[in-house]
Formats: sequence, C-alpha cells, structure tokens
Amino acid sequence: MSKRTGRGMTESQFTKYFCDRLKKVNALVLVLSGGNNLQQSGLPDRYVCHTRFRGWIEFKKDQYSLQEHQRAI
Repeated sequence: MSKRTGRGMTESQFTKYFCDRLKKVNALVLVLSGGNNLQQSGLPDRYVCHTRFRGWIEFKKDQYSLQEHQRAI
C-alpha cells in the first residue's frame, strides 16, 4: 500500500488518511457522510476549513467519476 499515492487503499482508508493529514495542519474537517444508507447520493463527503483552503471535498475511487453537480459545488 502506497500512502503517497493512495494505491492499494480503499476509498474509506484513503479518506481517513487524507483527513488525518489535513487535521495535522490545523484544518477543520466536517464529516457529512454517514454511510451509504444515511446520506443522499451525490452530496460531498467532507467540508474543509483551513487558512489556505475552504470548500467541499468528494472522495472517489479511480473507477468512479464525479456526478455533474459535484463538479459545480
């Protein structure tokens, strides 16, 4: 498993790894997903607040693509 590229990680593992890295640089990461049965399809996974970035993040595995409205957010 390569943590640098995320290869070999599941989407959940990479999301946790990436969010942990953001928190180490004092970012506030708000979790908006509650699992497949609790979240409406197509909503972003996380909202990140940091001095250099503020916005939505959607995590996807390589074989999946963003939905059109996810690109616009």
